[in-house]
Amino acid sequence: MKKQVVAILGGKKDGNTHNLLKFLETKLNENEIGLEVVILSEKDIKDCKGCENCVLGTGCIIKDDMIEIRDKMKKSDGIIIASPVYNNNVTGKMKMFIDKTAKWAHSPILTAKPYLGVTTTSSSGLNITLKYLKIVGINWGAHFVGNIWASKRTTNMKKNKKVLSKFIKSLFQNPKEHKVTLNQIIQFQTKKVLAKTVFPNDYEYWNERGWLDQLYYYKCKTNPFNRLLGHLFNWMFFKIMKKAMNKYKDKIGTKEYGKLKYE
Repeated sequence: MKKQVVAILGGKKDGNTHNLLKFLETKLNENEIGLEVVILSEKDIKDCKGCENCVLGTGCIIKDDMIEIRDKMKKSDGIIIASPVYNNNVTGKMKMFIDKTAKWAHSPILTAKPYLGVTTTSSSGLNITLKYLKIVGINWGAHFVGNIWASKRTTNMKKNKKVLSKFIKSLFQNPKEHKVTLNQIIQFQTKKVLAKTVFPNDYEYWNERGWLDQLYYYKCKTNPFNRLLGHLFNWMFFKIMKKAMNKYKDKIGTKEYGKLKYE
């Protein structure tokens, strides 16, 4: 296989979502793309403790299978996140997994990797779940290509095949050809300002990768108007955060900075 994709499955083995992944696998294989499915129910994923050491310290203190899964995703050429709809969102197991990737949102490790969201539902919650999967991919710095879904009402295969073709194309595409949206630019600029002001650990990571002076993580296609808005947003948000730094300078980079007080 010329390319390798990792799919993270939050649903049960041989369920509707898993079977949809199997269909996608046949199409990927036809294009010399391998697919490895990681079934979260078969992995040891422990609850996030909310200690914030992932962001403010040296990393997650919990030892489980997250390290193995992270390494698979980093080595892959593309990412698929797949979950059936449970109570209008992803499954609990998938949410546990995503919660444990908070560090990736601050110091992205999946930049430029083509990303696909996949879900199935019996009836409701489809749009909410698809929107959430998109947000997760953009937070990770991945290149969001689109969503694939099916329900009892329709398997949506005509549109799904178009999205899959786009995903396959992106796997062989030079990242310079990626088209980045204004939302992605704003997300990047927000994280960049926070790295410069609130999170000293992030600053070192961003500085090493040369991101602190860029419009986006890597050179790609951007609308000139969106570039202008991105720079304007950076300027405005940085001014706001500079004021916050002066007010809370003794607490920046500590747990006290984000602690709410009820009086």
